Amino acid sequence: MKYIIAPRKYHLLLLNYLRKNDPFLDIKIFSKESLARSIFISVKEDAIVYLMKTYGYSYEISKMYLSDIQYVTKSDNLKINFLNKLKEELIEHDLVILPSEESVSNVEATIYGYSEYDFELKNILESLKIKATYINYINKDIKRSLCNFEKIEEEVYYVLNEIASLIDKGTSINDIYIFRRNKEYDYYLKKFSPL
Repeated sequence: MKYIIAPRKYHLLLLNYLRKNDPFLDIKIFSKESLARSIFISVKEDAIVYLMKTYGYSYEISKMYLSDIQYVTKSDNLKINFLNKLKEELIEHDLVILPSEESVSNVEATIYGYSEYDFELKNILESLKIKATYINYINKDIKRSLCNFEKIEEEVYYVLNEIASLIDKGTSINDIYIFRRNKEYDYYLKKFSPL
């Protein structure tokens, strides 16, 4: 099994690229957020209201406690003990989401799209004992598909050129599908090229 860690927006692109050479390649793709959910608790939105009503904390103080609470572990420090008790109380009242059981640990993973200096990701990788290989360069085939456009018009022009290129190579127009973000995209497609 091949393990990949990449931002969610690249998952489908990487899956298609890696399966191009081997369609039966067994791949498991995670994002930093999904890995974090496998080791840290997540706090539900109602927890802020609970702290404000139960303890009379302000919104800012409640939010501060809740942002720290997911990372606390057992300690002799009084503040951390307070946060641990608060965490247990929130668990009792079903105001947190416990770590998912689907966890990956002690594996080798390739990382795309995250910086080697992302300390949050580094801490998660260390916690899960994942041996990571960062890919800082992007292969030409992937790079072609990873494009940033300042205006939707530029994106539509790019898509239309890719469609024209496929048709030139002999692909039937009925075999070409476009996945659109929203209806605004349709407007520009019709504006530039009535298909």
